[in-house]
Amino acid sequence: MSAALLTLFCARSSWTPRSLPGVALWLDAAALDGTADGASVDSWPDWSGAGVVSAATQASPAARPTYKAQVTGGGAISPSGRPGVFFAVDDYLRVDALAARLTGTDTPFTVGALFRPAATGSFGSAFGLGRTLSASDYYSFAGFTDLGRAFQLRVCGTSKQCAGPDVALGSAHALIWVQGETPGYLGRNTLEGAEPGVTADLDVAAALFSTCCVGMLDRGGTPFYPLNGYLQSLVVCQGALGLLDRARLAAWLRARGGI
Repeated sequence: MSAALLTLFCARSSWTPRSLPGVALWLDAAALDGTADGASVDSWPDWSGAGVVSAATQASPAARPTYKAQVTGGGAISPSGRPGVFFAVDDYLRVDALAARLTGTDTPFTVGALFRPAATGSFGSAFGLGRTLSASDYYSFAGFTDLGRAFQLRVCGTSKQCAGPDVALGSAHALIWVQGETPGYLGRNTLEGAEPGVTADLDVAAALFSTCCVGMLDRGGTPFYPLNGYLQSLVVCQGALGLLDRARLAAWLRARGGI
């Protein structure tokens, strides 16, 4: 089935990320239906049904992202005006209980997101793993630079970035990342259904993460690499999704965002 037909199928079917094997977190802006436009988000319910966390939360009012009932026009995350959550430079949510599920020797996992960068910067993390007592070890997903996009993992003082197709400022993107598909390697990325198969040779076995954030990265207790953009949906699975499941997720995210 072509990517276009698969996207159409997902748009018209009842398939959701809850059907994915090993799904541990699914945040979708539709779960915030009924929230006042412009209200701060202190709790974003998890729709995965996995029970690892009940919601992504933020206790500090100053660090809460903002709900947008219809993200349209210059801030379009989808042409149909679906809702989104805006993470400014100081905003993030915590899902620390998830960290233990995504760490250890050659522990694979998959992350998918529908997001729209609102500004350029060094890195913008839609999802990040870190350690409470160390700023040296971290994983940043959907980090993008002024020149495009890169993924970064730093383990025991060694950094590795994995670059992929450019992310356009102001546009919605469906992005999937598979961590640890091949033991000892950083992973591969897929942008909107494409499979460039980019890998980077960094062994992740030494990373024992204890913090897990949405919209930011926690490096040794300090918020780092803010998303500074809109997030409509975020999916995290334990295990490396296969090609078909990656295609389904990419198609669903594309349909969700009207891409």
